[in-house]
Amino acid sequence: MRYLCRPLNAGLVDVLAPYRIPFVGLKPGRHVYRMEVDPLFFASFPQSEIHSARGVAEIVLEKIGSTLDAVVVLDAVVTLPCDRCLADAELPIHFEDRVIAHTGAAVTDLDGEVLQLGPEVYELDLAQPIFEAAHFALPTRRVHAAEEDCDPDVAGYLAEGTGEEGDDDEGPDPRWSALNDLKSR
Repeated sequence: MRYLCRPLNAGLVDVLAPYRIPFVGLKPGRHVYRMEVDPLFFASFPQSEIHSARGVAEIVLEKIGSTLDAVVVLDAVVTLPCDRCLADAELPIHFEDRVIAHTGAAVTDLDGEVLQLGPEVYELDLAQPIFEAAHFALPTRRVHAAEEDCDPDVAGYLAEGTGEEGDDDEGPDPRWSALNDLKSR
């Protein structure tokens, strides 16, 4: 049988579905989840700095009445461009965060740290907290562990210098001399 058009959801897979924990019907107590973090996860977020990653997010969820308390521990190796040579560098990251959610009717005394889940919500979506945890764990300086792992062409270029203005010892720039003259008056 042939169709004149394709169904809208043909070929689409919800790659973030494994990062949702259904809490309706979940017994009170402690529950442990293990979620694989892979390149498809970060591809789902167009604003991600991380090109790809391999790792695991361990979730320890404690359900106490209408409150969900989740501790998210992320251990992964991410691929980012090296700040020194722009080649891909693999960097290990580790981050631990706590997500607290309150379910049911609106509560007025909650602060900004607690997620409020309305009565129509039946699962806790941890995709955004895991994404944020991965980015919070990124180092400020993203370089290869050893300098010899950098691209040799770029490393050679950086070692010899750019050859632009300022490499010669011709003395100070005449513009600075003019400014110093104004300053001394």
